[in-house]
Amino acid sequence: MPKLRPKVPATDTEGDFGRFSNFVRRLMAVPHDELKARLDAEKEAKRTASASASPGSGEVSRER
Repeated sequence: MPKLRPKVPATDTEGDFGRFSNFVRRLMAVPHDELKARLDAEKEAKRTASASASPGSGEVSRER
């Protein structure tokens, strides 16, 4: 018995280019301010995580 494929809507007749176009259309619909806020939050989270993870962050050892 052959596997049944899901019915493809008629709007997906363009194939890969259609999927790419749809992706770009959705990407461009996101406001710049929202993207900027998410990127800034991600940078801050990475900065604070790496600063707290480094041993002796900023301390100078005087061992000889």
